[in-house]
Amino acid sequence: RGTLNHKFLIEPIASGRQSEDDLVAHRLLDLEDIDNPLDDNSVLDRNLCPAQGVGLFFLSFSVTERKLEDLPEEFVVEVRIFADPSFGPRKTIDDLIKYFGALMSEVNLMYKQLTEPKVQFIVLSITRLTNYTFTTLGHDPERNRTVIDLCKTVDSFYEYVNATLTEDTQDAVIYVSSLSPSVFSGCSNYCDVCKKNPVTTQTTNLGRPGKKQPRIIARELGHLLGMAEEAYCPWYSTPGKETLRCKAKDGYVLGRGEPPNYFSHCVQDQLKGCMMTKTKQCFDQTGGKKLF
Repeated sequence: RGTLNHKFLIEPIASGRQSEDDLVAHRLLDLEDIDNPLDDNSVLDRNLCPAQGVGLFFLSFSVTERKLEDLPEEFVVEVRIFADPSFGPRKTIDDLIKYFGALMSEVNLMYKQLTEPKVQFIVLSITRLTNYTFTTLGHDPERNRTVIDLCKTVDSFYEYVNATLTEDTQDAVIYVSSLSPSVFSGCSNYCDVCKKNPVTTQTTNLGRPGKKQPRIIARELGHLLGMAEEAYCPWYSTPGKETLRCKAKDGYVLGRGEPPNYFSHCVQDQLKGCMMTKTKQCFDQTGGKKLF
């Protein structure tokens, strides 16, 4: 396979802090429409990143469950995908399997850069939703259309997940919609893989997977694995690297870099920091049959 390229930018909404419930949201911008994009060298000095637990940056981290040297060599992330009624309404479930098979293959291509631990996403199931009962919708009066609030849907759809799935039968949940977002193009919780709320939400259109769709999903999954935006202070880290921060150009998935540099060494350390908070059960596979 070749490498991936892009001409768009996914930016986090809150640049200096997280929301109280650890949600991180994004908007999608076309690079050609940006007059003055942030210079790669204009980020704060990396030594200015505060240590965890200081001021606005205080987070309630889980108790460390394992030492750095005890991390597994590979983390196979078991994923369940849910498509709402707006996503390919005339497509069959076989069409969805082919589409997401190609899309997740591109996501895994990006994640092949990670080696300590290796990360691979496998899909256990794809479900087409028949209603919006657990989706938070709104109305855009200017364009007279229904829109989706992706961050509120992270919480509302978790009610569905909690009611229909056993917590230990998946590590991550991907909710996909083709409705226009009210504000954000994606939303997820930091380091919530195989945790309380492992839901990521994103908007995309069903068609031949291009450059945008895999990157949006790869980014939200990255946050679910504890990785912040490139050039941002870390929320999770390994001991002694609490202030480690790279530049936006150092990673493609979570920054403004170019393939094949998909992840900087900084966010890779954040992944390790997140994994140190996980129990053994998180890394154990459920034994469910994978679709791909």
